[in-house]
Amino acid sequence: MTTLAKMVATARTSATALTWEKVAHLLTDQLRADLDRLLVYDAGLKMTRLAWLIRAATDASATSVKTAIDKLLYLRNMDAHTLPGGTPATGTSTIWACARSTSGSSGTTGPTCCTSPGRS
Repeated sequence: MTTLAKMVATARTSATALTWEKVAHLLTDQLRADLDRLLVYDAGLKMTRLAWLIRAATDASATSVKTAIDKLLYLRNMDAHTLPGGTPATGTSTIWACARSTSGSSGTTGPTCCTSPGRS
């Protein structure tokens, strides 16, 4: 093993320990279980939930919008939005609002709440 490889291994080990130290207090048993489930193969998706969550849309279609909303709802059900850094990126607050309104009792029937004025 080269000196550089040893240095990289030491740095990785230190980074892992520091990361655990910083986040361990945030992880409830439920959240740990939810995070573990992200790594389990889902036969319906034909991939893990993590792979599904990070997979980018390939087109601008209604199906892609629905998938994005499904992903947001999945994360919201995990309470990911309550973690530090779990706030949606700038520009996605409208999508979060749409996801909330299309998932419950608001009476909306689809993602029409996501359209901007002057757009159809």
